[in-house]
Amino acid sequence: MGDSVKWSPKFSVGHETIDQQHKHLISLYNDCGQLIDNQDYEFQERFNKLLVNLIDYAQEHFKYEEKLMLACNYPNLDAHEKEHDEYISGLNKIVSDSLHGKIEINSLRYFLSKWLIDHILESDMKYKNYIKK
Repeated sequence: MGDSVKWSPKFSVGHETIDQQHKHLISLYNDCGQLIDNQDYEFQERFNKLLVNLIDYAQEHFKYEEKLMLACNYPNLDAHEKEHDEYISGLNKIVSDSLHGKIEINSLRYFLSKWLIDHILESDMKYKNYIKK
């Protein structure tokens, strides 16, 4: 999948648990990239397991993040939840396509990297000041 994403302070929202969860999501993204770049005869099975793991972890992270935003009275919670729902829907479509042997690697790369980077650096940064209070 090309270059891996390395954690840097620009990804930090200033909340230890959220930052650790984002680090893990980046790690899962990098695992997807390595698997795609080094496909072998077990690729399909390992890829599907990794995607399911990514969905499960993302859902866990999103629930935690949304609970925190609710507790902080974050005014854009609804829009943020919608982004989370769209991401999970996108991942579910990728899993469905993968199970039917229809993986479009370039689309997958774009979806995973764009969403991960843009969501953390743009959407998540919007609640940063609210959770610091």
